[in-house]
Amino acid sequence: MESSIPEDVAARARSALVEALEVMDAGDRAPRIEAMVIAPYRLLFQLLPLRVYLYDLGDRMGLFEWEQMLKTNRPRGSVLDTPIWEVRGHRFGVYLYSLQPIPDYSRRLASHHGVELPEGVEMRIVESDTPEGMAAALIADSRPPFTLDQLDISTDDGFARLLRRLVMLASEASLERDEIVGFVERNRAALTGGRLELLTAMADAAAKVGEADDGSVIKAALQVLARSVDQVLRGKPEQVDVKSDRLLWLVYALADHMAHRDLSLAAARAALDRPENRRRISPTSLRFMVHDYISALGEPQEPPVEMMMLIVECGILGNDPPPVHAGLVVLARMQAPRRSQDVVELAGRAAGFLRSRGVFDDDVRAAVDQLTKARRVVPDDDL
Repeated sequence: MESSIPEDVAARARSALVEALEVMDAGDRAPRIEAMVIAPYRLLFQLLPLRVYLYDLGDRMGLFEWEQMLKTNRPRGSVLDTPIWEVRGHRFGVYLYSLQPIPDYSRRLASHHGVELPEGVEMRIVESDTPEGMAAALIADSRPPFTLDQLDISTDDGFARLLRRLVMLASEASLERDEIVGFVERNRAALTGGRLELLTAMADAAAKVGEADDGSVIKAALQVLARSVDQVLRGKPEQVDVKSDRLLWLVYALADHMAHRDLSLAAARAALDRPENRRRISPTSLRFMVHDYISALGEPQEPPVEMMMLIVECGILGNDPPPVHAGLVVLARMQAPRRSQDVVELAGRAAGFLRSRGVFDDDVRAAVDQLTKARRVVPDDDL
């Protein structure tokens, strides 16, 4: 069977497996790596317990199987890397994992790269040729073992798994709007047959629990889910307002590629405007992103200025003035981005958006004036 994947891309996947072996102090075993063509669009390299699958994402089945692989339920510490590579205009998905969890892999990886981590600190090197691949890698460790739209809550086991998903939200990825809508569509009969009343009663009971109680996570989750389910049942799924970790990491990855690669603001905006991403934009998501960004200013983990630019873009796409207003004020106080003209263009569009919504005040006017002044990036020779 012949493969549609170029030899140099296949060699790169094998090299990724070799590096994982070196991290595990088993680099001398690399000559024993097995290579198999599973399908024209999928290759496998393995030396158990380590495996790496390589998918041709330009093939419809390759893309489908790659996306399904990302949804698989594996123990924490098993999935080591999931980048997307772009080679000569073609995209390839990588899934590097271990059949046995390696809890200290991040510490071993850091040591392999000459970094000694303080106790309790983990490091993960995320490298991907595309923002989408980087975002997928960043969220990989917090992917839940199942999503709500996979559950059948007409059974006691299904309802118990629902509660488990809510309890684990403190350490797993957030509930997504599409996940909630799919959950309602799959369980409409059960919800209208009494399960919604049970959810609502549980949310009401949780609301009476003090904030200091250990059940605060499930309390908030029950309240959000009960409200969201009711909105979908009433035919208003667009009103579901939940935080989206997928949107957060996509915005971060796009900003990183703008700051350190050649991604333009227009290309990043086009990515955010794709239906599957635009549906994740909500007031709650943007409120969290603005708060987290401002909280990180001046810290070692301070995100690039391009991230706040994209939060403003999300506000415009989501027709949500507050993050646009706050973002402009913050941007006016920050260093110019790598592509300084992008922020000038963004300020003009954001100003027009706020003016059309009747929230163009003195703070916005001062920020726009500051941002639209001639801005230049200081050359290295001037430093």
